[in-house]
Amino acid sequence: MDVKDELNFYPLQVHSYYDFFESAMTPEEYAKGLMANGYSGGSLTDFLSFKGIAKYSNEFSKYNLNFVSGIEINLVEKEEFFTLLLYVQNEEGYRFILSLINSGKKVFNISDFNNITGVAAIIKSDNSNFFDKWSNSFSHFIASLASLFKMFYIGVEIYSEGEKEIAAEIRKNAKMHSIQTIAIPEIKYLSKSYFRRYCLLQAIKHKKLVDDYLNLPQCFFMLSKKALTKIYTEEEIKATSILASSCSFNIFSSRGDIYHFFKTNEESDNFLKEKVLTKLKEKKLSEEYYSRALYELDIISKMGFSDYFLIVEDYVKYAKTHDIKVGPGRGSAASSLVSFLLNITEIDPIKHELIFERFLNPSRVTMPDIDIDFEDTKRENIINYLKEKYGEDRVKQIITYSNFKSSSSLNALIEIRSDVRIEYVKRISNALKYSKDLKEALQYNKAIREISQDQFYLEIIKDAMLIEGFPNNTSKHASGVILNNEKLNDLVPTRDGIIEFEFADLEKMHFLKLDILGLSNLSFIRKIEDKILSHCKTLPLVDDEHLDDKLAFDVLSIGNTLGIFQLESSGMKDAIKKVNPNCFDDLVALIALYRPGPIDNISTYALNKKNPDQIKHYTKEIDDVLKSTNNIIIYQEQIMAIVKNYAGLSSSVADSFRKAIAKKDSEKMEKYKEIFYESAKEKGKDIKEIEEIYKLIEKFALYGFNKAHSVSYALISFKLLVYKTHFPLEFYECLLENGTLNFELGKALEDEFLKINKKIMGPRILFSGKELVEKDNVIYFPYSIIKGLDKNTINSLLEFNIDDKNLTKEKSIYSIFCYLLDNNVSENDMKKLIDAGVFSNFEENREVMRYNFSSLATCNMLEENNSFVFLEKEKNYIEDYIREYSTLGFVFNNPLKEYFYKNSDVFIILHCRNYNSTEFEALNNYGILNLYFSEKVELHNNVIIKVTGRRNKMRYFVDSYIEVKL
Repeated sequence: MDVKDELNFYPLQVHSYYDFFESAMTPEEYAKGLMANGYSGGSLTDFLSFKGIAKYSNEFSKYNLNFVSGIEINLVEKEEFFTLLLYVQNEEGYRFILSLINSGKKVFNISDFNNITGVAAIIKSDNSNFFDKWSNSFSHFIASLASLFKMFYIGVEIYSEGEKEIAAEIRKNAKMHSIQTIAIPEIKYLSKSYFRRYCLLQAIKHKKLVDDYLNLPQCFFMLSKKALTKIYTEEEIKATSILASSCSFNIFSSRGDIYHFFKTNEESDNFLKEKVLTKLKEKKLSEEYYSRALYELDIISKMGFSDYFLIVEDYVKYAKTHDIKVGPGRGSAASSLVSFLLNITEIDPIKHELIFERFLNPSRVTMPDIDIDFEDTKRENIINYLKEKYGEDRVKQIITYSNFKSSSSLNALIEIRSDVRIEYVKRISNALKYSKDLKEALQYNKAIREISQDQFYLEIIKDAMLIEGFPNNTSKHASGVILNNEKLNDLVPTRDGIIEFEFADLEKMHFLKLDILGLSNLSFIRKIEDKILSHCKTLPLVDDEHLDDKLAFDVLSIGNTLGIFQLESSGMKDAIKKVNPNCFDDLVALIALYRPGPIDNISTYALNKKNPDQIKHYTKEIDDVLKSTNNIIIYQEQIMAIVKNYAGLSSSVADSFRKAIAKKDSEKMEKYKEIFYESAKEKGKDIKEIEEIYKLIEKFALYGFNKAHSVSYALISFKLLVYKTHFPLEFYECLLENGTLNFELGKALEDEFLKINKKIMGPRILFSGKELVEKDNVIYFPYSIIKGLDKNTINSLLEFNIDDKNLTKEKSIYSIFCYLLDNNVSENDMKKLIDAGVFSNFEENREVMRYNFSSLATCNMLEENNSFVFLEKEKNYIEDYIREYSTLGFVFNNPLKEYFYKNSDVFIILHCRNYNSTEFEALNNYGILNLYFSEKVELHNNVIIKVTGRRNKMRYFVDSYIEVKL
């Protein structure tokens, strides 16, 4: 047999693509490359990092490849720097290397390696002077270092003919000191065909042009066995296999252990049970509740999750007793009566027919998942509490990785390719709208396929495809926090309080995640409640027991859903019109139905509600389950209830049945279908009926929604509806404070107030204030919406009053100006007040105000017969429109506004944006966008034009136009 077939080689110097931009090889490419070359496995040696070992280990396992976890570190000895590669042989070795990673050091010395076990080491000899250092002191250093490890090697790397002589000298000196050499060719890309990808990544990392790297030697690719035997000795190649075979470490062994409240699980179980039973007595609940609670407690105890419930109850209680808003529930956790009784959730699962096994199924052993929403501005307070209570060494957040997407990979090329300009990239990006990635776009996207007919554009796309999907940055997981019984630094790599494994991998290691989410709508509710209380009004009780506010449902039915959680979109408003919701069940159903897939069932729901006599009925067992949803299946819990009631299966099996269909798992679907049929037959059901019911379940199970989640979020929506109904000014005031006034928001506000027979008006002197003010069915906006207005100006306006109500308008304006100027209001602010229409209740013609401004500003009005007069000026609605938009972000009262609403393709030209007169900034009711013309055009500022062409969000490509005279 050829020697190359007998030898087995393990690559021992490989960086993962989580060592950003240092590797041009994906986990899948690495694994497939090893298989193609007949190698049994490989390693990772990122610099001072284990970030990649979980993902790569998982990928290797798919191909039955052995994985060796390692790192690269810097070692210093007498001001000389060396590179050391360390490999995990067992759990002890993992923990030792982990201590180096988590130490925060960047450079180590020999004293850092005392009492080391379970680690193999290679010192790299890539320094060209390495073989010159075999002095007595250097020999002593190498000998001392080698003595610390049971397996120690000197690495040999050969990438050119010239390096063969250096390697021979290293081998000679290593042999003199009885140290084995080992082959460690570095792999940065799978083959030479991936060299360009590596150059692109290096250019991005170092912010240079890719051309600076394309002429580098192409030597860091995976070698075949035949190539290896020509470069390295047989012993050096075999040594890689010997080292790898000494490594039996598995990163996915059980590492996590939930924090224990007590020494034994039994104590935790008893403590939890005592809390639940006490609450049952306090609430004076029925036997049904006692029975359900004891059942849940039994499952929680058997699955070992009592401590988890106690932990969550603890930090939710902390929030509620420290003025931090907490959501009523989220996800399937609201299905648990124990959660409800512990005040973790605020949804009664029995009242809403929620099934516990949807949350925690004893036959489907997965970690429980109690997601909790907190007001987003105080989420960090909860994390800080956990750290203070349990210790920062036991509480860490979780890392997430962001990757190059299609657009970001294209944008990256602008900086590293001198021939790629931003407009080229924009042309490609604009055509990518509906494509998942660049590969898919090249195959199926007609616009991209047309663009790629040009070889230049095809090369840009191919370069972007090379780096698309590669990790390029890190951030914190949006909600995940790990709380563990043992110190986390001893178990996983961390940096700056963040675990460097993603949660999917941590879950395999049996770590339990606490889901602590920030929800801006809870902060919005806080603002509204504070505003209501500041006006000395009483807050209504809105909870799971008070869900029948008729006026609130009236507001919902007319589509006034601006600012209402889950209900704002135009599509949802259309659904609301169809359904005409008049009870909480309708609201829950709407939230569940308004999603891709089940959205088609909204019409059926609405029709059945309107015409109950025409509803299709099934068996009594099924009709009882579906009565709250007008006899259509909406929720996952309904599918489970049907399976239980009709076929007599347990809740646990019903949940597994539901999940198998929802995930389209054909093997499991067949298994549960057989169970369903047999069980239904045993209950005496007719085979045709069984088939009909199974098809019904199969149809709806694909789109069934988690009712527990829908109920929880519906309660947030309902609370906002109640506040909006009974405290509209406070609600809208907070909505304004939450965002910036623009045409979209302004139009939505205008439409909603019109539905309740009220008008909106911009700030007006004597009427407006700090907040929204209602007078004679007109809602006056506060002065604070005027952009960039000085606080002193606002205070002066608030304090102003005219004692003599019989003054002429000229004298009134004169009086106002004198007052404001005496209070040091700047001329710039005075102009803003005119443009915003603040004085329009005295003088509607703002052009007159602007024209007479210099006289007004000096309080030097023209006198005629001892009275003040204005120099007359014709109204200029176009100028008023532009200036009001610029000052307020919205136009309240201008004749042009209605014209623009009826003609969305009509614009006011603001100014030309380039020397070629082909690009203009323009304005209409929908905001400012850029008009692009194919050739030079002569257009003056403030001209109104009607255009035809095509548009996206910020641009309009004009095919033709005409000027409009109004």
